[in-house]
Amino acid sequence: MKTVFKINNSQSQRTSTERIIEISDEQLAFIYYGISPLEVQQIKIFALDPKEGKAQLAFQLNELFTAENTEHADIIKTTIYANYKELSLVPQQLHKAENDKDVLNFIFGEDESCIAQNETLPNTEIKLLYRIPNEINTVVGEFYPGNKIQHSIGKQFKMPENSESQIFCLVGYSNAKIFIFNNNEFLLQRYFHYSTADDMAYQLLNSCSQLNLDITDVQLKLSGFIEADSNLYAALHKYFLNIEFENVTENLDINLDAETYPPHMFYPLYQLLPNENH
Repeated sequence: MKTVFKINNSQSQRTSTERIIEISDEQLAFIYYGISPLEVQQIKIFALDPKEGKAQLAFQLNELFTAENTEHADIIKTTIYANYKELSLVPQQLHKAENDKDVLNFIFGEDESCIAQNETLPNTEIKLLYRIPNEINTVVGEFYPGNKIQHSIGKQFKMPENSESQIFCLVGYSNAKIFIFNNNEFLLQRYFHYSTADDMAYQLLNSCSQLNLDITDVQLKLSGFIEADSNLYAALHKYFLNIEFENVTENLDINLDAETYPPHMFYPLYQLLPNENH
């Protein structure tokens, strides 16, 4: 485990502070913020190594939660999101909660050490099924009893405002999360692993091919750990003509000390804030 980002807002008024925690296989993120007006006060991101195993990751979460609770004893609310890749989307009319675990075991393999959860994607009739390692769920329950873990997709999913073919791509260290829409219809959500820039380009091109989308018409919207002068961006720009970075809402104060980082880098976290999507 190592600290990747620790960014402060030195101009924050530090009124009532709330906190969001996002947990995934590869990182643990904390975002501290104030309400009225919505103001980001601090961002912390820690890199995790899934190869260390669930028990070790749970131990590291225990240490970090202890340290954060000690440093921020005045928190009035904590909201917790998971960003795990083992998930499936099911039409709501076909969904039966008692089958969630069996469905996920069928897709991803048997794992009795996980718990299955479900929630409805906003403004859709689609159920999101996902599973969380029991070791992680136990640690969260010990530190934040009564706080149910939600999946970050529920906040990051958004229907586009126009009918263009669009891919929303949230870039992580070695994984990316995409949402694909066409003609105001939701077509696909998936995660994929990449190790090189060409891997990323191939995965996006392959997704377009499977959905019969013409890449010359696709608008690619990027956020997360990608910059305009990176090899990753250059590889994508060879194929996608319409690329833009996600913009932060005008209602969010992100006057952070480290302005060298573009706002889109933390946009996936900003989407988890109370008034980003809903």
